Amino acid sequence: MMISSLLAEILNTLAGLQEKLPNTKWYGFGSFFHGQSSFNDIDLLAVCRDASEVLSVRSALYELSSVWPIHLIIMTDSEEAETDFIFRQGCQLLVPAAV
Repeated sequence: MMISSLLAEILNTLAGLQEKLPNTKWYGFGSFFHGQSSFNDIDLLAVCRDASEVLSVRSALYELSSVWPIHLIIMTDSEEAETDFIFRQGCQLLVPAAV
């Protein structure tokens, strides 16, 4: 599968989760999202409004994670703000929160 097809599959999956996880913002980072032709995994960050949504994120990505080597990090808004993870890792917003 070409990288562009894989990216489209990831984006479609994440966009499809907006109804179930409306407050989650999805980011990509690492070698796959920085345009390197070789990568070991696909780094995704899910930033949730609060812990109640965190519990649903992993199960929502189960199917995609069973097909592709997804490395998923889940944080709440406050955890991300404390660590400044998005800035430090050069994360790219893939799908914004629906609300």
